Amino acid sequence: MSTPKSKFANLVGQIAQPEPEAAPERVEKVSSPTEVTPPAIEPRTAMTYRPRVVTHERLRKISFETRRSMQELVDEAVEAWLADR
Repeated sequence: MSTPKSKFANLVGQIAQPEPEAAPERVEKVSSPTEVTPPAIEPRTAMTYRPRVVTHERLRKISFETRRSMQELVDEAVEAWLADR
């Protein structure tokens, strides 16, 4: 009894291999005097805050108008509140 051949048996060795990509060129970044270095990223922890819908909408509107994230705005408000304590 003969063993059944797969219909893909003829394709072995004919599968296209991806062409090796050339290494990207290295470009040295030169900082300009007007370029601002971002502050070091401080680790964060998760915390739940559930504002009222009205408060969330006001925060969303201010975020849009100032082009700042809601996280930044909440951080700023909490830090100001803690500074008063």
